[in-house]
Amino acid sequence: MTLLTLTPDLRAYVVAAVAVYSLACAPTAALVQSLWPAHRRPAFLPVYVGTLLAVAAVAAAALRLPGLRWSSWTIAALLVGLVAGEAAVRADTWIRRRLTRRARYAAVMRPAVAAPATAAHATLALLLAVAVLEEVLYRGVLVDLSLELPVAAAVACIAATVLAFAAAHVYWGWIEMLAKLPLGLAALAASLPFRVLLGAIAAHVLFNTRAWLATREAA
Repeated sequence: MTLLTLTPDLRAYVVAAVAVYSLACAPTAALVQSLWPAHRRPAFLPVYVGTLLAVAAVAAAALRLPGLRWSSWTIAALLVGLVAGEAAVRADTWIRRRLTRRARYAAVMRPAVAAPATAAHATLALLLAVAVLEEVLYRGVLVDLSLELPVAAAVACIAATVLAFAAAHVYWGWIEMLAKLPLGLAALAASLPFRVLLGAIAAHVLFNTRAWLATREAA
């Protein structure tokens, strides 16, 4: 990842800010949500999408994201992403069954179950936006920054991004956090070998769509 015409000192500050805020989108969204009065407080998902979008926009303006460009590997990455996304769905269900004895999805998905069709489709749109923006930050920005480091440090940092991605879901419980580890690994496997972010996005979009459909079927 190459920063655009920045001095070395400014470059370090921009990299640090982008990395920190990319990892802090979930707690930042929760903090922003808590500032509203209880009777007017917005749902978490729209606030979270806004936070992700703001950080991704700043990162895209300051950094080049080579993984977003089309390449000869894009089709292969998309196919791997779909397969990896399906594998992540199955692993997520297995983890939930093992840890809760029930195959249910996260609390963030449950409002869509009893909601009218328009509200349910709005929830799906938000979940798809989350899928795209989280991949831009976790498998795009953070992985690209990690690859600038020496090999050992890059491996450690990339592994840390997968753990951080799972930890961002701890607001819905520790089972939810553990269940998101396979998705993080699947998205990484669909993007890192090809240096194409669309593979990770395909895996995450498939995962969130399947989760949303499962809640609708459960209704």
